[in-house]
Amino acid sequence: MDPVLAGLLGALIGAGVALAGSLLQARTARLQRRDQYRLAALDRRLQAHQEAFTLWTRVLWSISEASVSERAGDAQEWWIQNCLYLDPAASEAFRKAFLTAPSIRHTDDLHLRKLEMADVMRVGDLLLTAVSLPPIAEPSRKIATGA
Repeated sequence: MDPVLAGLLGALIGAGVALAGSLLQARTARLQRRDQYRLAALDRRLQAHQEAFTLWTRVLWSISEASVSERAGDAQEWWIQNCLYLDPAASEAFRKAFLTAPSIRHTDDLHLRKLEMADVMRVGDLLLTAVSLPPIAEPSRKIATGA
């Protein structure tokens, strides 16, 4: 083979390898940034669901008291600032609960009161389901069974 042609072929192969390496590095960096963003978003979403659960509990505990309006107002203010972090179903149920809760104690219709309470109670399950996490460590069968 002609030495000039061999040199040119070697240079082309080297450039191709370098280009492939650069493309792979860029893709890897992009995937790492995406994963970091997902983890950061996951942490913020978990925090938002925990905060929503706390506010929901406060509204629920005050449902038959005059302070329910204040608690519902706190929940509404929080929701306005954090609704995008919540699971869509949990977000909508949370919103409906803080809008409904203040009127429940004034509702004379027992059937309507039960329906409204069911809507408020539903929020807790939706928040818990939205953030259901696998256990940190699965118990070993050998340890649990003694096998």
